[in-house]
Formats: sequence, structure tokens, C-alpha cells
Amino acid sequence: MLADVSEMEDLAAGAHGAVRGRLVVTASAMFGRMYVTPIVLEYLRRYPEAEVECRFADRIINLMDEGIDVAIRIGQLADSSYQAIPVGTVRRVVCASPSYLAEHGAPQTPEDLRQHVIVSSNGVSTSPDWRFTKGGATTIVRVQPRMTVMSNDEAIIAALDGFGITRVLSYMVAAPLSDGRLVEVLHGHETPTLPTWPSGSCAASARARNEGVKKQDYSRSGNSPLSLAAILIIRVISNTGDSYNTPPGAAMKLYYHPLSGHSHRARLFLSLLGAQHELVLVDLKKGEQKSPELLKLNRFGQVPVLQDGDTVVSDSNAILIYLAKSLGRSDWLPENPAAAAAVQRWLSVAAGEIARGPAAARLVTVFGAPIDADDAIRRAHAILTLVEQELATRTWLAADQATIADVALYSYISSAPEGNVDLSAYPHTRQWLARIEALPGFVEFQKTAIGLAA
Repeated sequence: MLADVSEMEDLAAGAHGAVRGRLVVTASAMFGRMYVTPIVLEYLRRYPEAEVECRFADRIINLMDEGIDVAIRIGQLADSSYQAIPVGTVRRVVCASPSYLAEHGAPQTPEDLRQHVIVSSNGVSTSPDWRFTKGGATTIVRVQPRMTVMSNDEAIIAALDGFGITRVLSYMVAAPLSDGRLVEVLHGHETPTLPTWPSGSCAASARARNEGVKKQDYSRSGNSPLSLAAILIIRVISNTGDSYNTPPGAAMKLYYHPLSGHSHRARLFLSLLGAQHELVLVDLKKGEQKSPELLKLNRFGQVPVLQDGDTVVSDSNAILIYLAKSLGRSDWLPENPAAAAAVQRWLSVAAGEIARGPAAARLVTVFGAPIDADDAIRRAHAILTLVEQELATRTWLAADQATIADVALYSYISSAPEGNVDLSAYPHTRQWLARIEALPGFVEFQKTAIGLAA
């Protein structure tokens, strides 16, 4: 973004002197708020004599009649007489919250949507027909929404609340999909993409730039600094297109279940790292972890599994190590031999005492596992006593800062009350849990109202 701004600043200053005047920009309300406003603010800070009027609205605007300099539009243009060039695409995303999917399961085919609670947004389409393609074949499903709303914001709020499944445009849910608050469903069943267009008086100049016209050609074209500012907005949006329409498979995939502490361990670390990833829900109730597809990734038939291109990593602790090493995050996994050994010590505790203690106790209450609950609770208090003693003299388990050792132990200790393990006798441990929860990028482990947490 800054490179484009600097380039256009040089261009504008060289060709026309100081940038001044009024620019009128329009876009749909949500796209304008999320993507255009930050660019406009940067533009205004750079050019004190410039003015911008933003007209963000979810309606068709006549550019000529309303004096619009540049419009950012999504979808097919109704009037081909406008000058416009496509700069990217967005796609429709079908998604729901982890809590909804844990309760109702995920649809495996478009036809399964008929058995689910649907939240329909007229902001995307007023048609009840949802179209999908797979292997060249098109499937059209007529959904019967339980809730219909006028704006996409309302549909997203309902989905985040766990009410049902909704369909919105990809850029609208980029953040909740990235941090795991929403999960995309029906992978492999593509939805039609929509082109993103800048249109208006500046589109011809933008086309010229795309075709390699030199900087000085802009000055010969007679465009004002106002038009150059519009080109800047168009180009920055073009350059950032992938950020709001990342296609499936472009990021790491984490196969997970929201009630699995091992899954949360991996998901939490991905979020703390700010690593782009896609969450793929595995329905444990239906035994999807034993499906041929998942067994190809992990022959043990367990979640989580991380797929990073051609690399597949199973086992939650192995995933933590892989992420820290592959992303060069020595702050989370120190290179120093003594510090690395200290981290490994706690990874062993996570795989041993924690798994046989608080994790096992929770398996009894949440999943009905045939485990001796009293023995698991006894083991849980034994390891929690040792953890409490360690944290009485230090802030983090293995180093002066948080490491993957802390990530490895967090999920099952934080959810220990669900397995009837009382944490009230461990004040230092509870303070440590709060410190992890205060880390930037923290994502909560989905709670179950059971045991002492009921």
C-alpha cells in the first residue's frame, strides 16, 4: 500500500504540483467501511489540501447524475456504458459457528442444507436458490430460511451467535473465518464468483496503467490530481484483493473439532502467530476422523491434522513444533539448548500427565468415555499441584516469555472444571491462564456447560 501511495505521490506532485480538490467515492456500505475508508484516511493524511466525500450505500447509484468520481462495485455491471475494468473477484461463502456445527453437524453436500437452520441475507441475493458447482456439475438448492435479514451484518451476527448457517461474500467474513469464530462448510462445492470493478471517470486511466503506460503518460492524458487520487484507490484495492478473497487451499488447513483440546492447542497457536489458515471441521459424532480422506492424512484417525501444501503434520505437539520452526518463531521455541529442553519437558507433560489427568477427566463428562473418572481426577490434581509450584516462582512455564510449552498445557487445564476438576486451590495457575488469555490473537476454547462448569 505504501509503495503505491509513494508512487502516486511522486506522480501527482511531478505532473500537477500540490494535490487538492474534492473526490467523491462510492462503494457498498460494508466494503466501503472495511476496505475503502482506511485508504481514504491515508490519502487525506498525505494530502492536507484534498477532500473526500464517501457515499457508501447498498443501492445502485448513477455516477453521472450524482457526480461520482470513482465507484467500487461488486457483481456484473448493469450499464456497460460505464468505463470499468475488473480488478479481482469475491466469492460467496457458506459458513456457521463452531458451536452450531458441533451441535448440528456440518452439511456434506448442498442438499444437506435443507436439514439445517438457514439465515438468509437479502444483501447478497434475494433469491432462495443457492448455486454450487463441483466437477463441472451445477447443483441448485432452494433453501427455506428460518431467519431472513436485510443486511449482511445481521446475518453474520446470527451466524456468530450459533443460530444457523448463512451465505455472505468472502470479504465480509475474512476476519471471523481467520480467527475461527466462523467455519466455512461445503468445501469442494464452489459458489459463483463475482467480479470487483472500479468504474467512473478514472477507469480508463487505470486501464492505461495496467497496460504499462509510463508515469509521464498520465500527465499527458490531462487527468487532474483528483483523478490520480481515484487511480490510487483503485490500484490499492486491486493490490489487496487477495486479502478479502483468499481461495480455498491457499492457506494452511487445520482439520479440527471445536470440543477437542488437542485441536484447540493447534488452533490457538495458529492464531497467536497470526498465521493464515483455514479451519476444516471434522464431525467426530459421525466418525469423519476415520473416513478414507482423513485416514490418508493421519492413519491414526485423530484430529488435529495440519496440512501445509504437501506437508502433513498430525499430533498437536508436533504441529506446535512444526509451526514454530517453519515460521522461524524462535521466541516460541527457543534455539538455546537449555531453553529448548525446558520446553520439551512440558510438551512431554502435556502428552503424559495432562492427557491422563484433566484431559481424561473431561473425556468422561463431555464425550462419555469409559474411563475411571476418580482416577483421572486424582491424576489431574497431582499434575496441577506440580504446575502450581512451578508457576509460584515464574510467569511462564519454560522461559521469560510465553512459549509453546504454555500453549500445550493451556487447553486442558483451562477446561479442567468440565471434568469435575476444581481449580480454586491453584491461584498461580489461574493467573497464568489469564495471562495466556490476554495474549494478542488468543482464541477461546469452546466451553461445555457440564461438570463443575455447569
